[in-house]
Amino acid sequence: DKPQVLEISPYGSGATIALKDLVVEDHIVNFCAGLNAEAFYDPPDGWTIGDYPIYPDQFGGFLQFVKDNWSDIKPDGAGDEIIVGVIGWEGPFGAGATTPEALAYAKSLGITVLPLETQAVSADADVVTPLQSLAVQGANVIYIQSLGFGPAQVIGTLHALGMWDKVVVGGVNWAMNTDVLTFLGESAPAMVGMYAAFPYNWWNDTDVPGVKQALAAFKAGGYPESDKGVSYLTSYAGLWGFKTIVEHAIDMVGYENLDGEAFFNAFKDLGTVDNLGVWSYDIRNGSRAPHKAQIRQVKLVDGKPQFVVVKDFFELPDLRPSPAP
Repeated sequence: DKPQVLEISPYGSGATIALKDLVVEDHIVNFCAGLNAEAFYDPPDGWTIGDYPIYPDQFGGFLQFVKDNWSDIKPDGAGDEIIVGVIGWEGPFGAGATTPEALAYAKSLGITVLPLETQAVSADADVVTPLQSLAVQGANVIYIQSLGFGPAQVIGTLHALGMWDKVVVGGVNWAMNTDVLTFLGESAPAMVGMYAAFPYNWWNDTDVPGVKQALAAFKAGGYPESDKGVSYLTSYAGLWGFKTIVEHAIDMVGYENLDGEAFFNAFKDLGTVDNLGVWSYDIRNGSRAPHKAQIRQVKLVDGKPQFVVVKDFFELPDLRPSPAP
């Protein structure tokens, strides 16, 4: 007999959307890093699980942080009105934060969110035009919904346009990662001051058990510092979460009956699964993604940009999409 597939772990919102119905049919738990909200909650009790909070929840938590701290973080000359411009990659990921639920939440906070501006998923993308458009519309906050070279392009262009000190810059969790610093190269300090939703602990949290273990494994593997990003850390810690679920499933049904359905039933029985303290899965009460994150800011520590906690883990607004009629 072929071994039963218990879970898969794809990457990208496109894959999340494409697989969401198939995994229900095949009874395979789909742990996704592409945090597209609709894919997790359509169908509402589906088999697609977010590794981290969905994009609207992250955006809403960031907006709440900005609202609560505006008097301290607002740029010189900015008034009381918060006007947010979102720039994202073309496609479902780039549009993932500005859902109707997130926009309604922003309105409830008294925050204006301008129409989404997009950039091509290309190293040669024009980001000058969309950023100038947001500036003309009065944006005093820029939120980046892209990753890798995308945030690097936005950060570099904001500096080149003289906008960096005129706006608060924030982003989705993927926008604050080691690869962005690598793309910026010698200009990495240009990232200093940026905020992001941050739903896991980081390499500099050396008191966290999972971080300690990942650091030891990373060193033993002889990997370059440029590989010390989110993927290695959370993949390492996440495997221990999978181990917890598998062991619980075996306790419930026996090894000989271990399959995708047994795995998912064990996961639902646990409700939350800790991943060595780096972060936790949470599928209680119909949730299909966690609801907690930190806010971090890039600061210079010993002359190097570091991702520093400015607001520790807090409950994000629950902005899951409404059920389809």
